[in-house]
Amino acid sequence: MSAIVTTFHLEIIKNLCLEKAGIKSIKPSDCRIISFLIMKDTSLNISETTLKRLFGLAISKFSPSLFTVSALAVYCGFEGWDSFCRVYPIKKIPDAGLPMGWYHLQFRAREASDFTLQALKNKSGIPYRQTIAREFMDDYFRAFDESGLTGSVITGPAGYGKTIALCHWLDEQSESSNDVVLFYSSIALMSVLHGGKSIDDWMAFLLGFHTEAVFNEMIDGRENGKFYLVLDGMDDHMFKKEQFHLLLNQLSHLHAFYRQFEWFKLVLTMRSTTWINYKHELESGENKWFTAFRDHEECINMPLFSYREIQLLRDRISARSAKKLSLEQAESFCHPLYFQYYCQMEKGAFPVSGAERILSYELSSLFMLNKVYVGYYAAEKVSLLQQLADMLDFGDEHYQVEKLKVMNILNKYDQAFRELLSAGVLRSSISAPATSLPTTSGSETLILCFIRLPAVC
Repeated sequence: MSAIVTTFHLEIIKNLCLEKAGIKSIKPSDCRIISFLIMKDTSLNISETTLKRLFGLAISKFSPSLFTVSALAVYCGFEGWDSFCRVYPIKKIPDAGLPMGWYHLQFRAREASDFTLQALKNKSGIPYRQTIAREFMDDYFRAFDESGLTGSVITGPAGYGKTIALCHWLDEQSESSNDVVLFYSSIALMSVLHGGKSIDDWMAFLLGFHTEAVFNEMIDGRENGKFYLVLDGMDDHMFKKEQFHLLLNQLSHLHAFYRQFEWFKLVLTMRSTTWINYKHELESGENKWFTAFRDHEECINMPLFSYREIQLLRDRISARSAKKLSLEQAESFCHPLYFQYYCQMEKGAFPVSGAERILSYELSSLFMLNKVYVGYYAAEKVSLLQQLADMLDFGDEHYQVEKLKVMNILNKYDQAFRELLSAGVLRSSISAPATSLPTTSGSETLILCFIRLPAVC
């Protein structure tokens, strides 16, 4: 028997399930773990294959069964599926001054996006209430709207605060704008890829329309605001290669189709290396993307903290001292990742005197501990880094190696390699190496960032 399951409810229960299992980004092997945990906690047996279909890791032609979704609900602490649906009801759309179709889109998009937004806030390195809206975001989106372009990318290395900055912008949009904003993490598109659906179909399901009806409502409501599709974390390490290429192909088609409509905006956040490696696919034909890269940067438009932003953060986290930070002290905190680590070391306090105590090796050690020595595949990550380090010449400060020369090692530690790419410990780029290390022209270069602090990488 198939349950009548809305996409809204299914996405919520999947996220709750992953959160309880302690899994941030699901992989096929994780389905066996989840199956075991469900059996252990509920005595209900959901097979690994069923879970792969449910999470979009295997092709599925049917909706999940009532038994499957009920088991997930019980695992997440509910009495059953009905109990879960009562806690997360699909709310009636209140009356508003906007045309009903456009307001329907706005309301459903906000409802569909809220869970993703809350989940990302809960994952913030420091409590979200202590974070701040970034000055860059308002300026960036204003320039993006004025550019007349359809697609935009927000890029920066791991730890630059792209996601939290985007969460603050979305909070402001939901309170003061007639725009429709549909916000999701890129991993949610896994089910689209395996289900044989297009991104247009996926948007329609989330918004409670048929695909054609969504487009018609957007056309009719174009004078009331813009429609933003925002996809966070569009990075290749999150997907298998063939899946990522398929996703890029769909995004390129979506971009090409909506290019004729100024009210449709597609926003992607990604790491700088993803943009470097795949911009030629995204910018195919006449698909031009708004980037606003600074003159001295070719792949980073997300800035570090400004002096004013560091002062605001200091005041929000610890108001014990009214003394202003000096420019030299503030410089130590300009990198969001270092700022997060410092706050964790000081247990939330932010004394001015602490600025003099910051040593690069402390932050670097904490970075390595969190990204290498704990979590899944820790032993494999350490072994891979040791083998790669043996191939480097530290005396000449050569931190790069041709990827082709180490493919046998990378294949042996494939999952550990992906984890290190995700963390920013390693970087894979097709750009020319910064050192005189001989490489084949146009070949892919593997850059090891663990020797130096992430900001320099």
